[in-house]
This record gives sequence, C-alpha cells and structure tokens, in this order.
Amino acid sequence: MANAAFFNMKDIKTTRPIIGISTHFKYGDDYKSSFRNHILVPELYVQRVLNAGGFPLLIPCVENPEQIELFVKLLDACVFIGGPDYPAKFFNEEDLPENKAYLRLRPDFEFHLMKKVLDKNIPILGICAGQQLLNIALGGKIIQHIPTAKEHYDEQYHDCHITADGLLKNIVEKDCFEVNSYHHQAVDPNILGAGLKVTALANDGVVEAIEGTGEVFRLGLQFHAERHHDEAFSKKIFNSFIQAADSNILK
Repeated sequence: MANAAFFNMKDIKTTRPIIGISTHFKYGDDYKSSFRNHILVPELYVQRVLNAGGFPLLIPCVENPEQIELFVKLLDACVFIGGPDYPAKFFNEEDLPENKAYLRLRPDFEFHLMKKVLDKNIPILGICAGQQLLNIALGGKIIQHIPTAKEHYDEQYHDCHITADGLLKNIVEKDCFEVNSYHHQAVDPNILGAGLKVTALANDGVVEAIEGTGEVFRLGLQFHAERHHDEAFSKKIFNSFIQAADSNILK
C-alpha cells in the first residue's frame, strides 16, 4: 500500500515537462528530533524552471534506492543544485582538510539520483556541486581545493572563456562572458568522466563548464546560473534546458 501514494503524474500532466530538482538535507541542532530536520532548495531554482516552462518536482533526500527510482520514472529532465562538497571516497581519494564534505544523507542520495538519471538518458543541468557530481558519477575526479580558491568564493564575478563548441557556446553566443563563483573545488580537467568534455574555462584554468559528447542535453556549470546578475543570460540557460526536456519527450 505504501506505493499507492505515488500517483502517476504522467496521467495528469499538462504540456509542461516534469523537471526534477535535487534537494539539500539540513539537520537541526537536536539530531534526535527528526521534526527539526529540513529538506531545502533555494527558491530561484524553482522559479527558473517555472519561468522557462517546466513543471518542477522537488526530489527529497531519501535513502531507499527504490524510492529514488520511482521519482526518476516521473522525470523528463533533472537539475542538480549547488551545495557542500562531496566526500572524496566517491572518486577514490582521501578527504583533504579543506574538503567540507557533508557526510550525512545528501551525498549518497544525490549520487544514486544522478546514476539513475544518467541511466534514463534524459537532460541534465548540474550547477556548481551539481557539475562536480556529474563528473564524479561518470568516473571523473575533483580537485579538492583549487590554488586560486580565494578568487572563486563569496559570489565573485570573473571572466569565463568558451574553449570548445557545444551547448554553452550555442546558448551564450559569444566566446567570453562573466560568471559568478562560490566554490573552492572544481572538476579535474585531466580526469574527466566518460562521455564528457570541457567547454569553458576561467582565466586561471578552472573548469567552468562540462558537457556530454552525445545527443542528450548534459550541461554542468561551475557558476550559479540560477542567480546570475544578468537576467537575460540566466534565462537563456534555463530556457535551453527546458526546451531540450520538451524535445526529448517527443522522441
């Protein structure tokens, strides 16, 4: 009877594609009181998906793989949000002192979610930690603490350069643009996941974008497109993602 609560959204959906959005799990001060815990997602992710024509479905951090699979069956595409560092065990390394890995619930949930979404072969937009997770899930590695971390923290804006043709170049339609940073880790360009390529770099060589080499929309962005100060720039990225989700339904 437990699964009866999972109504079939495909039976009631409108013309909008259903877009999964991963979530963050925050523990309260009293770890013994489960009602103090919270499942969170920044509002801007939801608004960007809605404004671009998608139907957002927040996916709660759950431990049961079967429950994760039930959510993925409903999706036409998925956004993986920013957040804390992932434990280095995910890419066969030991955590460095600078690694602020969030070791409870979210990492394992999100890793399994990414794997299931990749298996379904639907569009993916990974932002900040979401880009890093895309690389990790496909067998790549992360630089746990970049040498120029101070230049990429506290929402600093800096230049970014397109380095290869692909989704991002088609979206922004220029080779140099400004991005916002809030991270100290980055995708290791020398150890990319299977079927990925680097398509944008910061001036210091930090990977700002990775993309899939296949036909399905897979875009990882190190910068926070959902809260970029250029509204038109942000809209272009989310509009392209939702359009890809819509096109994928028709195939």
